[in-house]
Amino acid sequence: VLLAVGCGGGGGGDGGDDPVYEFGSFFLQYRVFENTSVGYLAFLPMTKDGEAIQEADIDDIRIYTSANTVLNPINEGFSTESYMYLNCMVEPCAQSGPLKENGFWRTFAFLPEDIYSVEVDTADGQALNLDAPYPGQLVLPIVLSSTMQSTWEGNDLVLTWTNPLGAANWAEVDQLRIKLFDGTGKSVMYIRLYPSADTVTINGNLLNQAAELGAGTLASWEVQTRAYDESNMNFARSYSNKGVLEPRPCLGEVIDPLWLNIGTTLSDTIEPLGTKFYVFEVVDQMSYSISLYNMATDNDWALYEYISNCEDDYPEDPPVIAESSNIGTVPEFMVVPLEPKKHLLVVDEYDDKPSSYSLDITKYTFPDNIPEDSWF
Repeated sequence: VLLAVGCGGGGGGDGGDDPVYEFGSFFLQYRVFENTSVGYLAFLPMTKDGEAIQEADIDDIRIYTSANTVLNPINEGFSTESYMYLNCMVEPCAQSGPLKENGFWRTFAFLPEDIYSVEVDTADGQALNLDAPYPGQLVLPIVLSSTMQSTWEGNDLVLTWTNPLGAANWAEVDQLRIKLFDGTGKSVMYIRLYPSADTVTINGNLLNQAAELGAGTLASWEVQTRAYDESNMNFARSYSNKGVLEPRPCLGEVIDPLWLNIGTTLSDTIEPLGTKFYVFEVVDQMSYSISLYNMATDNDWALYEYISNCEDDYPEDPPVIAESSNIGTVPEFMVVPLEPKKHLLVVDEYDDKPSSYSLDITKYTFPDNIPEDSWF
């Protein structure tokens, strides 16, 4: 990250109270697309006092060649993104987010190799500058969308593709980057991978968070190849066409799910041959007791991860976190370790008689003389 702080006229003052601006991962770049289009683009992400910059914070941006001539754009604009991030260039993959990145972009007819300078005038009177060496055009090979596949393993999404290992300039690829988009085309997730990768598995909970940043569903994805210069500027990039994400398979409608507050006992009844759905959220990773009293011998329950972006359905053959072991008429009581996420508790009634019960989920503290791992 390059820090660029300075004072100009018109409100710069003595600099003591001026906002602090930072440039993010700025780039001048040549990009090629699977649909055969090409283009040159400059992107300047910025923050102001540690927060994503707003368009009104900047009055003007100028880019100069080393000959001190202005680089005139074909088009320009301001973009905003909020996304989840999965870095698989570490072991194990590290997730973070939501991350916000706002910045200014410009497209050009041509960018020759040069050391460019960028000047930025802020709305509060500061003058910022940045040098940007650009090594020139590099055509990177493209991962073809015809090789891209998506499948589901329970709540997790598995993406696979074929890298063009024999294509020209494949050795110049430093990184793969996958983007996931919602149904409106908004990017909501980035995945960073080594160029040797040809598959990645994305945790269902992370997918849910990404979907919630957009329209609630995940619809498509693309694979990028990227090359970086010695200063870590992404100066070349290629794009696959977008591949359609396989819809999350769903089974059985979750009808009128009831919200269950942790630590509060709920009394309820269930109709003959009926099913009741309860949703609750865990905010810290620890053990919880699940109690279901006055439970008839023909009732049982099962606990799943709640998939809120599956149109209120639960996935086909979902992994069971825990399930009833009730035999006879004794109350059901179970201690279960749970992760921070939403959960779905499903109660089923198996005969032609209704039944009533009380349901309680509470944080559980293990007795001092009983090791926690001995319970499971």
